Amino acid sequence: MVLAALEWHGPGVLLEANHRRSTFLVQAVEQLGVADRIRVVSERAEVAGHDGALRGSIDVVVSRAFGPPAVTAECGGPFLTPGGLLVVSEPPVVEGGADLGDRWDVSGVAKVGLGGPTGVHAGGAGYVVMRRTDHAPTVLPRRTGVPRKRPLF
Repeated sequence: MVLAALEWHGPGVLLEANHRRSTFLVQAVEQLGVADRIRVVSERAEVAGHDGALRGSIDVVVSRAFGPPAVTAECGGPFLTPGGLLVVSEPPVVEGGADLGDRWDVSGVAKVGLGGPTGVHAGGAGYVVMRRTDHAPTVLPRRTGVPRKRPLF
């Protein structure tokens, strides 16, 4: 919603599994006058990641880290176009806290077709950026709940 409000001119998809929140997003998109370019999909990422209209069709996926790194990478990566970016918000940077490499395993994200990760920190906020470097295996994301129960990395 922030990108749409900041006059992001490209098309966008807002993915929200919770029906109440997705209904709110539909109303917000209409009120902002961006319904011609922003679509709301009320579905879990594990399901929507297999939708032929969404899979491999998005240039930039922005996530608020809805799960551990392995879940976020597995569920977000399949939506990306070749060369597309997955941008994930990170917890605030705390001196002596966990290193980026402690959370985002390079060989692990490669399993879902992503390169990187690269950390970006500004004003206490942190982000991880990964680029789609290869196709996500067609079996990913796995069925609902499996990525969290049996993480790839």
